Amino acid sequence: MDNVKIVAVWNRQRRLSVVLLGALLLLLAGCTMPTPTGEGRASSESARRAEEADHQISFMVFGDPAEKVAYEALVSAFNDVHPEIAVELQHIPGQSDYRKRLGTDFAAGTPADIVLINYRRYAPFAAKGVLEPIGPYLDQSDKIKVEDFYEQAIAPYRWDGTLMCIPQNLSSLVVYYNRDLFEKAGVPLPSNDWTWDEFLAAAQAITQDTDGDGITDIYGIGTDATIFRVAPFVWANGGDLVDDPSNPTKLTLDAPATKEALQWFIDLQVKHQVAPGLIEEQAEASENRFLNGRLGMFLNSRRGVPTYRTIENFAWDVAPLPVGP
Repeated sequence: MDNVKIVAVWNRQRRLSVVLLGALLLLLAGCTMPTPTGEGRASSESARRAEEADHQISFMVFGDPAEKVAYEALVSAFNDVHPEIAVELQHIPGQSDYRKRLGTDFAAGTPADIVLINYRRYAPFAAKGVLEPIGPYLDQSDKIKVEDFYEQAIAPYRWDGTLMCIPQNLSSLVVYYNRDLFEKAGVPLPSNDWTWDEFLAAAQAITQDTDGDGITDIYGIGTDATIFRVAPFVWANGGDLVDDPSNPTKLTLDAPATKEALQWFIDLQVKHQVAPGLIEEQAEASENRFLNGRLGMFLNSRRGVPTYRTIENFAWDVAPLPVGP
């Protein structure tokens, strides 16, 4: 999974009733969104509701302008249904600034009542005991139950057997591909069970020096060179990155299955040259190449969909990652 946001509650929430917290969790799970109001109108409306409400709750989020609008609409819809609760939305645009703000606020003892934390970063907060376990509230709630979630989606957020957070969204790594380039190269479109060999063959067929100047103009595959992009291939090959995912003590990058997957991934660029090298990537990011129609496949999470929906010069689609050998 990638860029997964989870909902966490500061332990000051013990003063809230299960009905109140359950209603808030219902908000975060989703509700009907009204047409967003203007900035000034929304601010005055929030101030009025805060004065009339019995409870005031702060909710800090991060995301781009479109996400901010969505959160504002959710909060507005929630406040319409629960006028006794005034939710103050705190929006931080960038993830880096958000993480700094989160750490500073928790250190000062003044965090928002409800926050979003990337699933890779919630553990330190849970270990310090600054999060209120959500599990007991869900056990008593008639709004949301633990059973409403797939076990695979909620299992990572249990700390010492207690459910600390709930997922706000899930985002798996997939292959976005340019259908036009696939068809032009004469290779089959990806299937649900395509293999590493088929993945590589497609990338090789698509990679082209279109003007004969010795420089590759269209690459077959591109992605961010991060562990979050490589790890799924390691797991698909039966390997792992650490000795014990629950309580890691050492890296296992030298294990045979892990080494094989890492080498296969590296060879996409070094040996087969179907992916841009470091210099090419610095000159133009792979995602931009994909948007410009000069990349056959791009590995990304669901976050790219709003941007890709603006593409007009070629047809694109989504496929699962290829299965391991």
